Amino acid sequence: MGYNVAVCGATGNVGREMLNILAERLFPVDELTVLASRRSLGTECSFGDKTLKTKDLDTFDFKGVDIALFAVGSEATKKYVKKATDNGCIVIDNSSLFRYHPDVPLIVPEVNPDDIHNFNNRNIIANPNCSTAQLVVALKPLHDRAQIKRVVVTTFQSVSGSGKEAMDELWAQTKGLYVPGQEVEPKVYPKQIAFNVIPQIDVFLDDGQTKEEWKMVAETKKILDKKIKLTATCVRVPVFVGHSEAVNIEFEDFLDEEEAREILDRTVNLMKSNKTVAFAMITAGGRGGLATKDLYPFCTSFSGIQVAHPYGGAGLDMREFISSDGKKLYDIMVKNAKEGVISKISYKFGKPEGDSLTKKEYTKVAFYTRVGNYICGSGYYTN
Repeated sequence: MGYNVAVCGATGNVGREMLNILAERLFPVDELTVLASRRSLGTECSFGDKTLKTKDLDTFDFKGVDIALFAVGSEATKKYVKKATDNGCIVIDNSSLFRYHPDVPLIVPEVNPDDIHNFNNRNIIANPNCSTAQLVVALKPLHDRAQIKRVVVTTFQSVSGSGKEAMDELWAQTKGLYVPGQEVEPKVYPKQIAFNVIPQIDVFLDDGQTKEEWKMVAETKKILDKKIKLTATCVRVPVFVGHSEAVNIEFEDFLDEEEAREILDRTVNLMKSNKTVAFAMITAGGRGGLATKDLYPFCTSFSGIQVAHPYGGAGLDMREFISSDGKKLYDIMVKNAKEGVISKISYKFGKPEGDSLTKKEYTKVAFYTRVGNYICGSGYYTN
């Protein structure tokens, strides 16, 4: 079973990248609608091996759409988001409009996936600022291990963060410096960006920091831990695509460099293994997934929420689950699960029958291990 998906702002840089990622990740799409402003109506967009023509965002009603990815900026999002959510559509918004609303989850999947269960407050999931997203992915495993006290970060952000006009301006200014008479005055930025760096991204606030710097502070606190103290300096650099950051971290607990690098290496390796696809295959069960007959994998976060299960178990709070023979599986697994070590447990549990589990319980032996911030396991029924 797939989803009906709409991408709003599909002709922009971010919208096109969304389409590429949906195709690369083999996201289960039954129907895809690409939406743009009226001036881009009929523009062709690529999705895998398909070519789609854009429809008018202004007249689209979102009926029958399961998920809408918004990449249209705050003003347009404010105009169209209610029409989408009123029709039962889940909106994943790339703008800053809802990031700081207390009833809207701000999600980085590798950092706070469990917060997504709060999306039904308004049917909206917010996506953080680009610089915050890459920062918190690096901070998360270190914070889990040694409790981060303070972060000082300097960002070096490419012009792609300002959109196509900024990329065109950098290209034109660079050429113009080598061709007399073709010099280009700055329009997107307050100063020339070619062969220059500009220590200002977004507007200045009353306290002297820029709004981009304020965003990084507020978003890191909401996503990771409100107790973390963070100071940011955000700089625009003459690079077309790709942000980078220099990060200095002060910890509450001792953490030497070798251990810090080891934790980060493990995190990178887990990222490269593509958890998104793994979770999707686990949830698919015997329908093209990882399950076979009555054998199937499962995956639970360390906070107790089961994130992947082929027979309707995803989303369950395993902290409340007690098997019929009185075992608190979550407590046992959290206590014993270790990276690289296979542990074993026997308990009473339902057996797969079709697309669900039988109510009758059988003896099951499960093997499990820790994988990053998750407990993953599989097992067999003794009878």
